[in-house]
Amino acid sequence: HRSRDPSAFASFAFDPAEAVATAWFLPALALVIPIHWGVALALLTLMSATAVLNHAGREVWPAAWLTRPPLRWFITATHHDLHHKRFSGNYGLYLQVWDRIGGTNLTPRPEPDSRRPVVSADGR
Repeated sequence: HRSRDPSAFASFAFDPAEAVATAWFLPALALVIPIHWGVALALLTLMSATAVLNHAGREVWPAAWLTRPPLRWFITATHHDLHHKRFSGNYGLYLQVWDRIGGTNLTPRPEPDSRRPVVSADGR
């Protein structure tokens, strides 16, 4: 989480303590719920793909999709970039609902419309 501007490679660069803290999920799930190895492999693939996409630094989904359910409920690259830039929110791993419940949901500021000139604070 030291990277302020993460890349897809940053999705697999984390502290060993963080790795231990998060690596227990799938084995614990397999102990509680019998899970086929193919399902476990599919889940690991989905988790890895999500990590890469969220650290890509660019949205891969069309903007219109991000305003409609179910994609608007999930973490996106823009949402996760704010976590790396501010470190004061957007802690959810897959769903934004946890940040909304906890009051830590950061929303991106809209980019200035490139067709209009940007006016500075002093009016110029």
